[in-house]
Order: sequence, then C-alpha cells, then structure tokens
Amino acid sequence: MLRSIVATVVSALRSFGRLVGRAAAAPFRMLDGLLGGGESAVPPVPEVSAEAEDVLAPAQNHKHLYEQIAPVVMRWCLDSLVADHKVPIPPKMPDAR
Repeated sequence: MLRSIVATVVSALRSFGRLVGRAAAAPFRMLDGLLGGGESAVPPVPEVSAEAEDVLAPAQNHKHLYEQIAPVVMRWCLDSLVADHKVPIPPKMPDAR
C-alpha cells in the first residue's frame, strides 16, 4: 500500500518536473525559431545523380523466369496441403537453405 502511494507521488513529481522544464525552455525555443535556428520541418529533396540515368532497366527475361517459377510454387503449395505436411522443395524452385 505504501509502495503504491510513494510510486504515485514520484510519478506526479516527475510529471510536474517535465512541465516546469518545458515551460522554462519555451521562450528559448521561440527565440530559436525567430532567429532561424533548428532544422526545417521538411527535409531537402536529394539531388538526382547523373549515374541514375545510366542504370539499365531490368531485362525482360525476368518475366519469363517468374512465369516458370509461379506454377511450380503453386503446385508445391497444393501438394503440401493435400499431404497435410511440408513436402520436399521441387528441384526447379530456388532453395534458400
């Protein structure tokens, strides 16, 4: 009982201390804003480098790979559901082990 009362009093004193600290710092924050100090709210937009234009677009052969792998993944998922446990990964599917 005494412990909860002491914890409540300590919490109230901390809250009061934060309030007093913020109130004491408010004039300095206002002065800093008037003088242009501090960081702006919106970060500057980064410059686009000339190297960004030299990057090649992804090759179209990736679409062909995805079209090959998608049915294999769907078949593997279906086999796992039917078997009610994880079946071995098919050889065509990439293995991340």
